[in-house]
Amino acid sequence: MRKYFLFLIITVICLSLTYSYGWECLVGSQSLLNRNQGEGLTSNKWLLFIIDFDSFLCLSCLDSFLEFYYQLPSSLEEGRIWGILVFGKPERRAEQDHSLRIVEKKLRGFIQANHIKFPILIDRFKVFKDMGEEGTAVVIFDSENKTIKKYIFPLKPWQRKEIMTKIH
Repeated sequence: MRKYFLFLIITVICLSLTYSYGWECLVGSQSLLNRNQGEGLTSNKWLLFIIDFDSFLCLSCLDSFLEFYYQLPSSLEEGRIWGILVFGKPERRAEQDHSLRIVEKKLRGFIQANHIKFPILIDRFKVFKDMGEEGTAVVIFDSENKTIKKYIFPLKPWQRKEIMTKIH
């Protein structure tokens, strides 16, 4: 548990630095990150989606994710929602490059087709591998209440209600 908590703290710091310095990530054809944009991750509640690439093949998981995303308040979209796409890599180097290009292309199509407005980073170095083992998830960081909670998709109605209560 201690190792998991430390991992989440490091994740928050990395995402904060990424946002602060305007590093680019995959969001349609544009970078959503801009050094001069809004307050970003300084708010007291924000979401991190761990998106399992294999969830694109699970219709109920994908529907649950999109349904939940479309219900989020628009105020959360200003740098308070992030996504990490996790996927399995082939063993050989040539296959890795090819697989990565496929993943990037499918992700671009997914973002455009579903009007996703938050940045999604591809986990090329397996940093989030352990967090994505259970499938697509949403992690809620609530600094006001000093809590971090993870929910796995597809969400149950009571989970969706609990999340909406926490982020408002």
